[in-house]
Amino acid sequence: MNREYFSVRTASEYSSLSQRLLYRLVQERTLKSYRVRSKILIKKSDLEALIIQGSVMNKDELREKLQKR
Repeated sequence: MNREYFSVRTASEYSSLSQRLLYRLVQERTLKSYRVRSKILIKKSDLEALIIQGSVMNKDELREKLQKR
């Protein structure tokens, strides 16, 4: 699947996040989306950025990040 934009359904399948959660994130403007007529589209890179932003770091990653400060 080499797409740049996903429907909410496809984004849900790709990310394993529920459609309900994705609709809520779009509504809260936490996840950027585009509307084409009645269809909501989510850019793949925006979805991936949201997932990375919410990721939890292990001890080594956290230590490395703190050392860079």
